Amino acid sequence: MGWPIALVIVVLALYANALNNPFLSDDGPIIERSPTITTPSVAGLVGLWTTSYWQVINPSGHTVWLNEDDRNLYRPITIFSFWLNRWIAGVTPWAFRIVNVLLHAGAAWMLGCWCAAWAGPTAGIVAAWVVLLHPIATDVINRIVGRADIFVLLGVAGFLATQRRAQTSTWTWGRMGAAALWTSVALGAKESGVIIFPLAAVQTWLARLARTEQVTTNARDHGREATWQRSGEISEPGGGEAPRRAWRGGVALAVPALAYALGRTYAVQPPNYGRAIWDLTGNPLAGLSFWGRLPGALSLAYRYVRLLVWPYPLLSFNLAPHAPRWSDPDVWVGMVLVMLIGIGAVVAARRRPLSSLATAWWLASFAIVSQLLVPIGTYMELRLAYPMIGALAAAAASVAGLRWWTSSRLARIATRAVVAVAAVTAVALILTRNVESASDITLAEADVRHQPGDAGQLIELAGTYEGAGRSAEAEKLFIRATELAPASSQAWYELGAFHAAHGRRELGKRMYERALAANPSQTVVLLALATTAIDEGDLATAERLLTSAQQVDPDNPYVEYNLAVLDDTRRRPDAAMRRLEGIIARRPDFRRAVDGLAALKGAHPQPDDSGVH
Repeated sequence: MGWPIALVIVVLALYANALNNPFLSDDGPIIERSPTITTPSVAGLVGLWTTSYWQVINPSGHTVWLNEDDRNLYRPITIFSFWLNRWIAGVTPWAFRIVNVLLHAGAAWMLGCWCAAWAGPTAGIVAAWVVLLHPIATDVINRIVGRADIFVLLGVAGFLATQRRAQTSTWTWGRMGAAALWTSVALGAKESGVIIFPLAAVQTWLARLARTEQVTTNARDHGREATWQRSGEISEPGGGEAPRRAWRGGVALAVPALAYALGRTYAVQPPNYGRAIWDLTGNPLAGLSFWGRLPGALSLAYRYVRLLVWPYPLLSFNLAPHAPRWSDPDVWVGMVLVMLIGIGAVVAARRRPLSSLATAWWLASFAIVSQLLVPIGTYMELRLAYPMIGALAAAAASVAGLRWWTSSRLARIATRAVVAVAAVTAVALILTRNVESASDITLAEADVRHQPGDAGQLIELAGTYEGAGRSAEAEKLFIRATELAPASSQAWYELGAFHAAHGRRELGKRMYERALAANPSQTVVLLALATTAIDEGDLATAERLLTSAQQVDPDNPYVEYNLAVLDDTRRRPDAAMRRLEGIIARRPDFRRAVDGLAALKGAHPQPDDSGVH
């Protein structure tokens, strides 16, 4: 029990200067301002299992969308942990962050247990310390919503450790229950938890391969051949029960998977990632075809490997100024890395199964965040790389078992020196990042320090300044973004929105027009100009702009809503109500349409069947 306690002590020391940091970014809507969490109730506890990640539940049981445009996320385990956290300790950043810190230590310990089951205690200790000290963890600890990623690592490692124990003895009912619990944690925490399925399959195959090798070796050593059962499994002393009861491991995966699939189907829509709205801060790969995303995916392969091996700089928003192209060196480096990792997974399978599992873990994790299978909303973030630490830890544990590391006194000295330098560097990065996480402003400022010429980073910082009331500084950054990216529709739109918000409507309008010139099919810009025209009484121009927006994005409820506003402005309330009713039929939770329809009906009561108002 000594080394688990050591893990907890060290992790508390590493993150002591982060515990009093405030809620950051998505922590606000998901935790600090969510009635599901701030006023825990039975209705909230029951409802969180069948609602989206971006829905909140009032004590009365009424649900409200926080983000009407993001309906793809279903993370009930994460939300339940927040609900429980609040119920026990209140809504304070310290109370929530200390749980993330301890869960991170738990994930490190569980990863160590799994690696130890394959390669011995030394490998397990190495794996645990790799997880604990990796600077990527600063993001999932300081941003409390990163608990979802910690749960994924913990759940996947817990399942693999349980499965491995069952493979070396047998699947008991207790192990089946534990494996089902770990599966539920991984799947219910975040979408990336699906990596548990390919990893379970690979570990099953490697275990069978190892049994085959062992029986063949025993037969050769003792001058006898292996005997085969009808099932095709190899019969070996003490190993017969594991194959016979392997169905319990399948049940431990299948039952939580079915429950998750049913809950997700009920709570959210199927994933649908269209083209990114913004050209500077959006995902440049969103909306592209498979072949269009392929160079970007290969570029991300390089970036994620580099982030694991050399995690500097640590950026809150790792933005891509354009979709990676085949001419970019990162793409070709990424291709070579993916090929080497894939080859390594096969080559290592017989002699070093833990290395094979490490490469399989990275490939499975990368498949989720690479944009290749599905163009997800976020291009690249530290949090997305956190589960990949499991792959790095397993690889380090496998390498720790190689004899040449300690084959000579010089090798031992060199190894210890490298480990010491890596540990000191990691600690320094962790402590520095904790300081940078003192607020959303300090995080955004750190990004700009690392990438001062990135217009997207400047816009993120400008928006943060504006939210904090530092308008003069925000304006300078918005202007600087247009200078760095004069062809960007977003840069001009953001500057226009800033001027409009500060009462400089005519100046804002000119900026919007420049944004539209940069991208004539930008729906948000068309809407901004249309609403400006309505305010100015230029209804013909407003209609033209809204019609153009409708042609570009026919399913956009905001466009249809503003057409209803235009109808009402033209004193056509019946037409406006019909539009709003059409929106509500498609999107019953679109609050603007619901409230607008109620207001119109109140102002223009309709006659009942008898003709009486």
